Amino acid sequence: MLFPKNIGFLQVEPLSNSPAYISESKSLKTVTTSTGAQRWEWTLTTDILNEVNFRRGWAFLNSLAGKTHTFDIQLPLFSEPLGVVSGLVQSMASHGIGENVVNFTNYIAEIGDFVRFVGHSKTYQIIDTAGSSATLFPPLIKPVSSSEVVQVSDLLFTARLNSSISKLKVPSTKKAKLKFKIIEAF
Repeated sequence: MLFPKNIGFLQVEPLSNSPAYISESKSLKTVTTSTGAQRWEWTLTTDILNEVNFRRGWAFLNSLAGKTHTFDIQLPLFSEPLGVVSGLVQSMASHGIGENVVNFTNYIAEIGDFVRFVGHSKTYQIIDTAGSSATLFPPLIKPVSSSEVVQVSDLLFTARLNSSISKLKVPSTKKAKLKFKIIEAF
Protein backbone atom coordinates (compact mmCIF):
# COMPACT_ATOMS: atom_id res chain seq x y z
CA MET A 1 0.00 0.00 0.00
CA LEU A 2 1.17 3.51 -0.75
CA PHE A 3 0.28 6.55 1.37
CA PRO A 4 -1.79 8.92 -0.81
CA LYS A 5 0.63 11.16 -2.75
CA ASN A 6 -1.91 13.98 -2.96
CA ILE A 7 -1.65 14.49 0.82
CA GLY A 8 1.33 16.68 1.66
CA PHE A 9 3.01 17.34 4.98
CA LEU A 10 3.22 20.56 6.94
CA GLN A 11 5.65 19.10 9.47
CA VAL A 12 7.94 16.07 9.51
CA GLU A 13 9.74 15.22 12.77
CA PRO A 14 12.36 12.50 12.18
CA LEU A 15 13.96 10.37 14.88
CA SER A 16 16.77 7.82 14.66
CA ASN A 17 16.29 5.09 17.27
CA SER A 18 19.60 3.30 18.05
CA PRO A 19 19.27 1.43 21.36
CA ALA A 20 22.33 0.86 23.53
CA TYR A 21 23.14 -0.68 26.90
CA ILE A 22 24.73 1.82 29.28
CA SER A 23 26.28 1.00 32.65
CA GLU A 24 28.07 3.20 35.13
CA SER A 25 30.47 1.58 37.61
CA LYS A 26 31.16 2.62 41.21
CA SER A 27 34.30 4.36 39.90
CA LEU A 28 31.95 6.44 37.71
CA LYS A 29 33.28 5.01 34.46
CA THR A 30 30.64 4.59 31.80
CA VAL A 31 30.53 1.47 29.65
CA THR A 32 28.30 1.44 26.58
CA THR A 33 27.46 -1.29 24.12
CA SER A 34 25.40 -0.76 21.01
CA THR A 35 22.74 -3.32 20.20
CA GLY A 36 23.53 -2.77 16.52
CA ALA A 37 19.85 -2.15 15.84
CA GLN A 38 18.49 1.05 14.30
CA ARG A 39 15.22 2.26 12.82
CA TRP A 40 13.77 5.54 11.60
CA GLU A 41 10.69 7.00 13.28
CA TRP A 42 8.63 10.05 12.34
CA THR A 43 5.84 12.21 13.66
CA LEU A 44 3.94 13.53 10.64
CA THR A 45 1.48 16.40 10.40
CA THR A 46 -0.33 16.83 7.10
CA ASP A 47 -1.07 20.08 5.35
CA ILE A 48 -4.48 21.52 6.11
CA LEU A 49 -6.83 19.18 4.26
CA ASN A 50 -10.26 19.74 2.80
CA GLU A 51 -13.00 17.41 4.01
CA VAL A 52 -12.57 14.90 1.17
CA ASN A 53 -8.79 14.47 1.59
CA PHE A 54 -9.10 14.46 5.37
CA ARG A 55 -11.62 11.60 5.26
CA ARG A 56 -9.58 9.70 2.66
CA GLY A 57 -6.37 10.14 4.67
CA TRP A 58 -8.04 8.98 7.88
CA ALA A 59 -9.62 6.02 6.07
CA PHE A 60 -6.19 5.04 4.74
CA LEU A 61 -4.73 5.15 8.26
CA ASN A 62 -7.65 3.10 9.61
CA SER A 63 -7.19 0.53 6.81
CA LEU A 64 -3.79 -0.26 8.31
CA ALA A 65 -5.53 -1.80 11.36
CA GLY A 66 -3.27 -0.02 13.84
CA LYS A 67 0.23 -1.50 13.77
CA THR A 68 -0.83 -4.55 11.72
CA HIS A 69 -0.07 -3.56 8.12
CA THR A 70 2.91 -1.84 6.55
CA PHE A 71 2.80 0.79 3.82
CA ASP A 72 5.20 2.81 1.69
CA ILE A 73 5.50 6.56 2.00
CA GLN A 74 7.50 9.35 0.35
CA LEU A 75 8.72 11.91 2.84
CA PRO A 76 9.59 15.51 1.96
CA LEU A 77 13.32 16.34 2.39
CA PHE A 78 14.22 12.63 2.53
CA SER A 79 12.89 11.03 -0.68
CA GLU A 80 15.04 13.00 -3.16
CA PRO A 81 18.86 13.05 -3.12
CA LEU A 82 21.12 16.06 -2.75
CA GLY A 83 23.75 14.07 -4.67
CA VAL A 84 23.99 13.75 -8.46
CA VAL A 85 22.27 10.83 -10.21
CA SER A 86 23.31 10.23 -13.83
CA GLY A 87 21.58 6.94 -14.65
CA LEU A 88 20.61 3.64 -13.06
CA VAL A 89 22.27 3.52 -9.63
CA GLN A 90 23.85 0.19 -8.70
CA SER A 91 26.25 -1.23 -6.14
CA MET A 92 29.70 -1.67 -7.73
CA ALA A 93 30.53 -4.76 -5.61
CA SER A 94 29.04 -7.28 -3.19
CA HIS A 95 28.85 -6.27 0.47
CA GLY A 96 28.10 -8.37 3.55
CA ILE A 97 26.01 -7.81 6.64
CA GLY A 98 27.69 -5.29 8.94
CA GLU A 99 29.62 -3.49 6.21
CA ASN A 100 28.96 0.23 5.93
CA VAL A 101 31.01 1.45 2.94
CA VAL A 102 29.43 0.98 -0.50
CA ASN A 103 30.58 2.10 -3.96
CA PHE A 104 27.89 3.22 -6.41
CA THR A 105 27.67 3.57 -10.18
CA ASN A 106 25.97 6.66 -11.66
CA TYR A 107 25.62 8.38 -8.27
CA ILE A 108 27.78 10.88 -6.44
CA ALA A 109 26.25 10.77 -2.96
CA GLU A 110 25.92 13.70 -0.59
CA ILE A 111 25.99 13.47 3.18
CA GLY A 112 22.38 13.26 4.38
CA ASP A 113 21.02 11.38 1.34
CA PHE A 114 18.96 8.24 1.91
CA VAL A 115 19.28 5.06 -0.16
CA ARG A 116 17.48 1.75 -0.33
CA PHE A 117 18.65 -1.39 -2.08
CA VAL A 118 16.03 -3.09 -4.28
CA GLY A 119 14.73 -6.13 -2.45
CA HIS A 120 15.42 -4.55 0.96
CA SER A 121 12.89 -2.73 3.12
CA LYS A 122 15.56 -1.01 5.28
CA THR A 123 16.56 2.53 4.34
CA TYR A 124 20.10 3.79 4.97
CA GLN A 125 21.47 7.31 5.37
CA ILE A 126 24.73 8.50 3.81
CA ILE A 127 26.95 9.83 6.62
CA ASP A 128 30.23 10.28 4.71
CA THR A 129 31.35 10.32 1.07
CA ALA A 130 34.50 10.01 -1.04
CA GLY A 131 33.88 10.06 -4.80
CA SER A 132 31.59 7.17 -5.72
CA SER A 133 32.03 5.65 -2.25
CA ALA A 134 29.66 6.34 0.65
CA THR A 135 29.49 5.37 4.30
CA LEU A 136 26.03 4.16 5.35
CA PHE A 137 24.22 4.42 8.64
CA PRO A 138 23.35 1.96 9.98
CA PRO A 139 25.65 -0.76 8.64
CA LEU A 140 24.00 -3.22 6.24
CA ILE A 141 21.48 -5.60 7.83
CA LYS A 142 21.25 -7.73 4.66
CA PRO A 143 23.89 -8.60 2.06
CA VAL A 144 24.10 -6.56 -1.14
CA SER A 145 25.07 -8.21 -4.43
CA SER A 146 27.28 -6.72 -7.11
CA SER A 147 25.22 -4.61 -9.55
CA GLU A 148 22.24 -4.56 -7.15
CA VAL A 149 19.95 -1.66 -8.05
CA VAL A 150 19.80 1.15 -5.50
CA GLN A 151 16.78 3.41 -5.08
CA VAL A 152 17.93 7.00 -4.59
CA SER A 153 15.25 9.16 -6.25
CA ASP A 154 11.54 8.97 -5.38
CA LEU A 155 12.67 6.98 -2.34
CA LEU A 156 9.97 5.09 -0.48
CA PHE A 157 10.18 4.32 3.21
CA THR A 158 8.37 1.19 4.41
CA ALA A 159 6.59 1.95 7.67
CA ARG A 160 3.79 1.04 10.01
CA LEU A 161 1.80 3.09 12.47
CA ASN A 162 3.32 3.46 15.93
CA SER A 163 -0.04 3.10 17.67
CA SER A 164 -3.02 0.77 17.58
CA ILE A 165 -5.35 3.66 18.41
CA SER A 166 -6.78 6.09 15.87
CA LYS A 167 -7.70 9.33 17.64
CA LEU A 168 -8.63 12.68 16.10
CA LYS A 169 -9.36 16.23 17.14
CA VAL A 170 -11.56 17.68 14.43
CA PRO A 171 -12.47 21.37 14.34
CA SER A 172 -16.01 22.34 13.41
CA THR A 173 -14.74 23.87 10.14
CA LYS A 174 -14.49 21.68 7.05
CA LYS A 175 -10.67 21.79 7.08
CA ALA A 176 -8.36 19.81 9.34
CA LYS A 177 -4.91 18.18 9.65
CA LEU A 178 -3.95 14.60 10.40
CA LYS A 179 -1.12 13.97 12.87
CA PHE A 180 0.27 10.46 13.29
CA LYS A 181 3.46 8.60 14.19
CA ILE A 182 5.11 5.95 12.07
CA ILE A 183 8.10 3.65 12.49
CA GLU A 184 10.25 2.00 9.87
CA ALA A 185 9.26 -1.61 9.19
CA PHE A 186 11.87 -3.96 7.77
